[in-house]
Formats: sequence, structure tokens, C-alpha cells
Amino acid sequence: MSEPRTAVGETLKKLLQEGDPEVRAKLVTSISKAQIGLFNDVEVSSVVEALRSCVVDALEPRQVKRAALRCLVTVLRTRVLTPLSALQAVGAAGLAALADGDFDIRRCGVRLAVIACGAAAAVADDRKREEEAPDDAKATKLQAQVMSALGQFAMSDPHAAVRTECVLGFLQLHRSGATLDGDTYERIEGTLEDDDEEVRLEA
Repeated sequence: MSEPRTAVGETLKKLLQEGDPEVRAKLVTSISKAQIGLFNDVEVSSVVEALRSCVVDALEPRQVKRAALRCLVTVLRTRVLTPLSALQAVGAAGLAALADGDFDIRRCGVRLAVIACGAAAAVADDRKREEEAPDDAKATKLQAQVMSALGQFAMSDPHAAVRTECVLGFLQLHRSGATLDGDTYERIEGTLEDDDEEVRLEA
């Protein structure tokens, strides 16, 4: 059973790196929770790395980036990635998407960064409870980067959907115990006066 799954994982990785953009976008979109659940940890890691590469590649067509971001969100919601370095890399990819001109890519980037941040914090907490050598510096750094980005884009992004996603992400992390500095709090508080009603309601 493991051999077919390995073949599928390697095929996905190869197609995501070398295939035609339209084919890759359709392939990424077709990856389901059920398929992700069948992959072993090595296969998941290889697919995650291929998806992450799609997101951070400046030359990658937007339809592939968008599909890769959404698939990464599905992966993080379906599987537990334990290496903090992998979660940090995925979170950084989400933050990198905030520089894109497409609002939906920015919105998906916020969602991915928030989920990666929460997953990294959970892994760090588990290691502390199990009395393993603490290695939460990466989780703490990612949390600081994500919180700072949320505060910045909640106020400055030109699209209301992105600003709303930032507020929702901030609330999600705050409820899970993320620390908050005064500057970020003031920025998020400023969304109470946002021109868009949906952003104000979420704030």
C-alpha cells in the first residue's frame, strides 16, 4: 500500500514543479482532504514544499499561486506538520503572498499565515508539555511576523476582503493566546472606523 502512495506523492511533486501552469492549477485544485490523509509524512512534506515553491515563485501564474495557497490551507487543517522549520516556511510563504496584486491571493495568504502560526504554537506547546528540549524561537518569531502583518494590512490593504481576513486572523490568534504589542493593538482597533461595514462588524 505504501508503494502506490509514494508513487502518487512523487508524481504530484514532479507535476507541480514542471507541468504546464493550467494543468498544475487544476492538479492542485483536485487534491482533496481524502488524498492528503492517505499520504505519509514524507509525501506530505514533499507536496507542501512543492506548493510553497509555487507561492513564492515570482514568475508563477496567479491561478497556480491561488490554488497552491488554498491547498496549503487544506493540508494544514488536515495534517499536523511537526517540524517548526516547515511551518515557519509555510507561514513565510503566506506572508509573501501579501505583496501580490491580486486581492484573493493576499486574502488566502493571510489565512495561510494565521493557520501556520497557530499550528507552530501548538507544536511548541506540545514539546514543552512533553519536556522535550524547547525550540519555540521559530514559533515566536513567526507569531511576531504574522501579528505585525495583520496589523499593517488590516489598516492599509485597499480591498475590504483582505482587511476583514486580517481582523479575523487577529481574533483567531488572540483567542489562542498570542501576545499582542501596543502598536498592533492600535492598528486593529483602528479597523472599528473602517469605511467597509463588514470590516467594522468583524472588528
